[in-house]
Amino acid sequence: MKTRIISFFIQKGGTGKTACVANIGAGLARRGRRVLLVDLDPQGNLALCLGATPGPVTSYDILTGRGAGWAGGVVDVYQGEEAARAGGCLALLPAARDLAAVDREITGEAGHETRLRDAIRAEAAGRFDYILFDNPPTVNAAVINGLCAAREVFAPVRADFLSIAGTAQLRDTIAAAKAGGLNPGLRLSGIILTFFDGRTNLSRLAAEQLREAFPGIVFNAAIRDTVTIGEAPANGLDIFSYAPDSGAALDFMRLCAEIVSIHTP
Repeated sequence: MKTRIISFFIQKGGTGKTACVANIGAGLARRGRRVLLVDLDPQGNLALCLGATPGPVTSYDILTGRGAGWAGGVVDVYQGEEAARAGGCLALLPAARDLAAVDREITGEAGHETRLRDAIRAEAAGRFDYILFDNPPTVNAAVINGLCAAREVFAPVRADFLSIAGTAQLRDTIAAAKAGGLNPGLRLSGIILTFFDGRTNLSRLAAEQLREAFPGIVFNAAIRDTVTIGEAPANGLDIFSYAPDSGAALDFMRLCAEIVSIHTP
């Protein structure tokens, strides 16, 4: 299958973005897909979420051009017998705190916006079915690289009105990337409702508003507001390894089924 390259991004923190990347990656691996996660956030929380030890190469090295290649930095994340039986795998290119300074180091250099895209084309495309980028919530050189390298954007949106306001900025950011000629084919193809509580009017109204504003791209599977999602990374595990029978694990697996069903051009 053609590699699907998806950037997870929204200009608001606290929406569960990193948890979505980690658990969707793990869920896709359990469905037999080969998945690479790329951490572009200087906090480096993806490795912590999955209990992975970073290798000698990080996304910082790729963006600054200091690494000879990222093969030595990709970490295999063990996902158990279920993924192995299905033929799937989960790998991670971790982040480094040095990413916080990447704007100062590379902005202004020719072609700095497409370094990640060039590296993926050279070393990763074709090896993986899915490549997922975890971005920080502010636009910087790393995020620009993530948007230039991706074909799709998924936005995790907390089921409240303040988070929904961030989607307007997201549209503008995607439009800017397309208008600048850096990635004219980029599209917002999925919105993930997070911290959803179907018992409250607030969550239900937020979901309705999102579906009106973004018809056809809000996933049906909403991620419920549950403590197990926060407990899993504290134990260095994805939700399926930590609480396989939980409602959150069911939500994420339903979401993965929807993602797989999307037919991309």
